Amino acid sequence: MKVNKIMICICIVVCMMISPIGVFASTNNAGFEGGISKNDSGVKDEYDYKEVIFVTGKPVVLYGKVQMNEDQTSLTFKDLKSADGTIKASKKIGLTRVKNTDTPLQTIETIDLASFSETITVTDDNGQTTYTLSDYQFHSSVVKDNQPVIQFYQGMWNRCQKKYIINGNVADTVTVDIDGSLYGYDTYWSSTETQTIKQTLHYDQKSGETPTEWYGYGNIELSFNKNNKLSYFENAVHLSSFAGAYGLLKEEESVMTYSYNGGEPQSERLVNHPPQEMLYLPKYEDLRGHWAEESIKKLASLKIIEEDGSIFGPDLPETRADFARHMAIALRLDLEKSDEIRRSYVKDEIKKPFFIDVAEDDKDYPYIKAMNDNNVMHGKTDDMFFPNQTITREEAFTIVIRALGLERLAPTHNFNTRFKDDAKISKWAKKAVYVMDYLGIAQGYEGYINPKEVMTKAETAAMIDKLIEYMQKDLKEDYREGVLEY
Repeated sequence: MKVNKIMICICIVVCMMISPIGVFASTNNAGFEGGISKNDSGVKDEYDYKEVIFVTGKPVVLYGKVQMNEDQTSLTFKDLKSADGTIKASKKIGLTRVKNTDTPLQTIETIDLASFSETITVTDDNGQTTYTLSDYQFHSSVVKDNQPVIQFYQGMWNRCQKKYIINGNVADTVTVDIDGSLYGYDTYWSSTETQTIKQTLHYDQKSGETPTEWYGYGNIELSFNKNNKLSYFENAVHLSSFAGAYGLLKEEESVMTYSYNGGEPQSERLVNHPPQEMLYLPKYEDLRGHWAEESIKKLASLKIIEEDGSIFGPDLPETRADFARHMAIALRLDLEKSDEIRRSYVKDEIKKPFFIDVAEDDKDYPYIKAMNDNNVMHGKTDDMFFPNQTITREEAFTIVIRALGLERLAPTHNFNTRFKDDAKISKWAKKAVYVMDYLGIAQGYEGYINPKEVMTKAETAAMIDKLIEYMQKDLKEDYREGVLEY
């Protein structure tokens, strides 16, 4: 189900969960001027780059490289030129980035211009024309909401302006007024940043025998995307111990769409293919033909589900400890930083003790602690987690939506869900059930949601599989199709 527009084989599981996540989806922010770059997973400081400019009175795409330092405060654009080589540019930008983290669960970053230099040279039948950037006004700000699993952020830069002098004559200018906004999110499974930029141009040539003045406007839309995609590969060899295997495919793509004076939109893209990885081979003997077979095998391949032996027991009940472990691994919660996160949510003087029924040497201790410290899954009482107790469907739904941080999608006041057994849903779970249905992660069966029924291991696997799929696909689509006009 597509969301309405309101809007590895890894041997040690813990290692999977402490992979760092970038502050923003596009690890480069070269896009704020209307360009895209090829990330190459951040393994170097120079990247392929494309940018569109309108100063000549028509859209021109420049191709070249962008070089940036680690904290993205210095950007040097090299060897920029049009496809036919008639237009060339060189520029360098220095930025100051200041982060305000006074509120632990939010980060506000302001970006200001520290230095600039830019020259555009056009060679045509009339000779050579040079546009030199003489003044540049730029300021932007981004706010990031640090949810347990998804980091949502939004930013803008308004009333920015670039002023070029033509052929060194201060009386001849091109002024470009720029407004922009960005929307993004960051998770392990996918990251997307979408930018919309509007440029208004004023060409004013006073010198010479024929003074010239014209206005124009350009629209630029940028999309930076990363995705961890799970794909199944059939084994072409018949005489093998397994029929096929899953692989984790990492995808990175940057797309630039632009138009000028209402003309037909044009697009450019840069695609990177980072290393791919084959995953663990699960060999459970009790899954053949089971309705959740595919979901269970996916999660087992990712080591989200780990069961000893060849029997999984798909119809056995899911315990609270199992659910905490499976969710913590699937969501890639950072086990090493849970204490720091916990302090962000709860003041030291009122912080609750950890659960007395979960020993520190228990294999599930780090996962339960991470879920609790991240404010995703709590105990049944202040100091008791009840790890061996089963978990109900409405409890599981509430935990999932709390992890995503999307409770606000539910109606504010009294409301009913569409399910025939709506009256059986606990009041505290009503919003979560509504949002789970809205997002398509859990939609019930034959009109019933069965909120009080115990989750089976198979149902848990299917739900987590849909949750991952939501973060891989639907969330990304909402941040692209829901924002972009083209």
